[in-house]
Amino acid sequence: MLKEGIAFLFTSIAYRWTRMIPTFALMALYAIYMIPYVGDGPLWNYRSMTEVNNCRESWWTTVFFISNFVKPDKSCLIFTWYITADIQLATIGGILLYIFTKNRKVGVFAVVLTFISAITMTFFFTFTKQLPGIVRFYFDQTRDKLNDEGFYYVYIATSTRCGPYLLGFMTAYLLAILRQKKIKFTHTQMYLFSFISILISEAAIFYGSSSYTLNKKYSALENALYSALCSTLAVLKYAIIGLVYFTSGLGIFTKLIEWNVWIPLSRLSYSVFLINIPVLLHHASSQRQPISLINTLNIVFWFIGDPILIYFLGLIFHLFIEAPILNLNTAIRRRLLKCLQDHNSTNQSLCNKSQLSKNKCE
Repeated sequence: MLKEGIAFLFTSIAYRWTRMIPTFALMALYAIYMIPYVGDGPLWNYRSMTEVNNCRESWWTTVFFISNFVKPDKSCLIFTWYITADIQLATIGGILLYIFTKNRKVGVFAVVLTFISAITMTFFFTFTKQLPGIVRFYFDQTRDKLNDEGFYYVYIATSTRCGPYLLGFMTAYLLAILRQKKIKFTHTQMYLFSFISILISEAAIFYGSSSYTLNKKYSALENALYSALCSTLAVLKYAIIGLVYFTSGLGIFTKLIEWNVWIPLSRLSYSVFLINIPVLLHHASSQRQPISLINTLNIVFWFIGDPILIYFLGLIFHLFIEAPILNLNTAIRRRLLKCLQDHNSTNQSLCNKSQLSKNKCE
């Protein structure tokens, strides 16, 4: 049984890796070989060429999902810490899931212990190093991502992202229990729980803006608590609304959630994630004059124009690059799982025959 668990964990991690890394590799190649020639401007060397040099030096840290530990200040493309954290959390989640399937009580204990440990680590680093509760992004940070330690010790750390991940893990477990017991929420409970969760999540998000207040007295305890709990509280609304929706629906909002238009948009999410920052980076780095946001029309163009362009490029990237890789990946994974199941069936058959022969001899 241990071998089966290890094999399942390996195939799951391999699937996640092959799902995300090949498309990232293409973006890294674009950054290294294309960015130097696709634009220019007064900020081009200051910002875009920094990413080019980082990709040339440390692309391998993301490929081996260690970029938030090794050379985090030289990571290839500023957003790839998320890919690293995602694969790391998928590995942790796979191990916890295996423990959970073997012993539910031990599994629940392991999940809760990991959750508490992650929050404690974030609290500890923020408190002991006197870091702000959030990473404050200023213009200089567009060049030097680690001009404050908060980016390394808190923002991109796996421990910080582990809280929301395990909240989803525990939400799925609670959902299974509610469905098994056929528990449903009344309309009053449905809207009340959803409203309270949204209120808590939004309060957690907007409270971070106080960190930008000038001359605000620093409190290590306040910032450590906020740093440890903010990311988990920010996604609490999705956990609660998910529980309500999958058990009882969401009343008048059910049709909106089940609107088919979200399906193709959801399939573009990873492609859009990969393309989003490079497009914005190109736009900002090639700017040759100050941007006037006083004009309402300029604000509308900036607010609407970039998303439309990003989703259009994301669609092309998905259709011609991500989707073929994903289909090939899925076919290989199904083949491997089938081979594993056939192997297990063969072993079980041999064990049964061996036991039958032993019984006859007796």
